[in-house]
Amino acid sequence: MGKCLICWESCVDTPFAEKARDWCLKHVGVTGHTGFQLSAFEFFDAILTDHPSVNDTPPT
Repeated sequence: MGKCLICWESCVDTPFAEKARDWCLKHVGVTGHTGFQLSAFEFFDAILTDHPSVNDTPPT
Protein backbone atom coordinates (compact mmCIF):
# COMPACT_ATOMS: atom_id res chain seq x y z
CA MET A 1 0.00 0.00 0.00
CA GLY A 2 1.21 3.50 -0.76
CA LYS A 3 0.12 6.43 1.41
CA CYS A 4 0.94 10.12 1.10
CA LEU A 5 2.28 11.49 4.38
CA ILE A 6 1.23 15.02 3.42
CA CYS A 7 -2.49 14.61 2.61
CA TRP A 8 -2.98 10.97 3.80
CA GLU A 9 -4.46 9.90 0.46
CA SER A 10 -3.65 6.27 -0.31
CA CYS A 11 -3.76 3.96 -3.27
CA VAL A 12 -6.06 0.97 -3.59
CA ASP A 13 -4.63 -2.11 -1.87
CA THR A 14 -2.62 -4.23 -4.26
CA PRO A 15 -0.50 -7.35 -3.82
CA PHE A 16 2.19 -5.75 -6.00
CA ALA A 17 4.63 -3.24 -4.47
CA GLU A 18 5.41 -1.88 -7.95
CA LYS A 19 1.78 -0.77 -8.44
CA ALA A 20 1.76 1.02 -5.08
CA ARG A 21 5.09 2.68 -5.95
CA ASP A 22 3.69 3.77 -9.32
CA TRP A 23 0.71 5.35 -7.56
CA CYS A 24 3.10 7.30 -5.30
CA LEU A 25 5.05 8.58 -8.30
CA LYS A 26 1.85 9.63 -10.08
CA HIS A 27 0.70 11.39 -6.89
CA VAL A 28 3.98 13.35 -6.84
CA GLY A 29 3.29 14.52 -10.38
CA VAL A 30 -0.25 15.63 -9.57
CA THR A 31 0.29 17.19 -6.13
CA GLY A 32 4.01 17.81 -5.67
CA HIS A 33 3.87 15.89 -2.38
CA THR A 34 7.10 13.99 -1.80
CA GLY A 35 6.65 12.06 1.47
CA PHE A 36 5.21 8.55 1.29
CA GLN A 37 4.85 5.38 3.28
CA LEU A 38 5.07 2.21 1.21
CA SER A 39 4.26 -1.09 2.86
CA ALA A 40 3.88 -4.56 1.41
CA PHE A 41 3.16 -8.03 2.67
CA GLU A 42 4.43 -11.22 1.18
CA PHE A 43 2.69 -14.48 2.05
CA PHE A 44 4.40 -17.83 1.64
CA ASP A 45 4.29 -21.43 2.86
CA ALA A 46 7.36 -22.89 4.52
CA ILE A 47 8.38 -26.53 4.43
CA LEU A 48 11.02 -27.94 6.75
CA THR A 49 13.41 -30.13 4.80
CA ASP A 50 16.09 -30.91 7.38
CA HIS A 51 13.87 -31.66 10.36
CA PRO A 52 13.50 -35.26 11.65
CA SER A 53 9.71 -35.03 11.48
CA VAL A 54 9.94 -34.53 7.72
CA ASN A 55 12.53 -37.00 6.52
CA ASP A 56 13.58 -39.15 9.54
CA THR A 57 17.12 -37.78 9.55
CA PRO A 58 18.93 -35.98 12.37
CA PRO A 59 18.73 -32.18 12.21
CA THR A 60 21.83 -30.31 11.02
